[in-house]
Amino acid sequence: MDEDSDLASSSPPTKKAKLSTDEASTSITNTSENGVLKALEDIEGCQKEIEELNSKAYEEILQIELKYIKLCQSHYEKRNTLIAGVENFWVTAVSFYMLQFRVLNI
Repeated sequence: MDEDSDLASSSPPTKKAKLSTDEASTSITNTSENGVLKALEDIEGCQKEIEELNSKAYEEILQIELKYIKLCQSHYEKRNTLIAGVENFWVTAVSFYMLQFRVLNI
């Protein structure tokens, strides 16, 4: 009798409503779309962070390039003075280059 009283006192299992195929499909699609949208938002957030870092890097690279342009300026001026002291420097330089080009390509 104990078994009968246990069965009588226990509540029946709750029934879940069956979803139609369309409802189940829509539920899965909505869940998938939400996951995709979340992933796309996360990807966009990462991309913005990358762009900010790239922007900062470009600014720092520009500052370094400007620093070294200034450091090289005196050397450029010295080189130009030396070039000016050589008669027909560019004609000679280009002729020598063309001679090397012919020799190496034969």
